[in-house]
Amino acid sequence: DGAVAMIPIEDDHVLLVRQPREAIEEVMLELPAGKLEHTDTDPLAAAQRELAEEVGRRAGGWEYLGGFYVAPAMLTEFIHLYIATDLEPFSLEADDDERIEVVRVPLSAIPAVIERSRDAKTLIGLLRLARILGI
Repeated sequence: DGAVAMIPIEDDHVLLVRQPREAIEEVMLELPAGKLEHTDTDPLAAAQRELAEEVGRRAGGWEYLGGFYVAPAMLTEFIHLYIATDLEPFSLEADDDERIEVVRVPLSAIPAVIERSRDAKTLIGLLRLARILGI
């Protein structure tokens, strides 16, 4: 099992997504992400597809930040993490069941978002971003 998560950066903002998560009956603010469609799917191609579907952007720059297991004691899911830069509008049709709102968060607010986040991929991604930016 695999997935991708992106940290899209545009004009000194990170683009996050707010979406309902039925499993926990909450609306979460998260990094855009998505599952690999097949075990042989290229993670970067999946990240490019998900960025277009969820955020309506394509990126001219991609930096791979490595990846992580979600819960290795119970799950095999591995998430590949990317920073996406040089964004421009580009949209693909989102899945019918997705209700996503794009939220622009200033880079200066990342520490506050980290403090409030309860989503593992978002915490890991934003902590890595904060380390890179020195904030």
